[in-house]
Amino acid sequence: MHLKSIILLVAVFILSCGKGKFTNQGDSGSIEETLNPSENEGEITTTESASLALGSKLKFKKQKLLEQEIMTSLSLSQNQICQELESLNCINEAHHLTLGGVDAYDKNIWENKNSFLETTPIVVERIVWSACEKRVALDLESGESKIFSKGSVSDSSHVGLMVSNLYQNILARDASENEIAAAKEFASNLEKNGGTYDDWARLSCFSLMTSVEFLFY
Repeated sequence: MHLKSIILLVAVFILSCGKGKFTNQGDSGSIEETLNPSENEGEITTTESASLALGSKLKFKKQKLLEQEIMTSLSLSQNQICQELESLNCINEAHHLTLGGVDAYDKNIWENKNSFLETTPIVVERIVWSACEKRVALDLESGESKIFSKGSVSDSSHVGLMVSNLYQNILARDASENEIAAAKEFASNLEKNGGTYDDWARLSCFSLMTSVEFLFY
């Protein structure tokens, strides 16, 4: 991956992070999000914060559910999502315990109480990035066009159409006007910094699939 793409990826990830605080609830596997109050009482700092009720309890989509959601959203097969060392399935073999799975026969782990570990976010990002790269490659290089079709970051109307496709496939809803406008602005800024349409497609996919709305329920 080029340095420029890595920098852009980190920037998008930071911007996509809300101010919520997640705490592991142990055996239940639920995640409680406590939104940090802003300095000005009543001020909403992010779109995601506005959509979540204070003190709401969310559950992380663990191994099998996460895999199914990615397969359905990006129209990928199980082995197309992510492979470690070109042979190990990321979700079911390499990182299944980190994603809340069990291993009764090899490690005698019948119940995974640590459903959300310190390394879970890193693993999720690795899997999602791989899946988004695969979908973009299949659409733009092989011409499958399940989500993306060839275009340019300078083509605002085409970017808007692709954003709508992303939201419908990944979050199962229509993108709002503000969300479409933000995606178009991101495409414009990316173009000014030498980014390509492929970069925009991968990063846009990644930002949606690492959102609270996609990873929790």
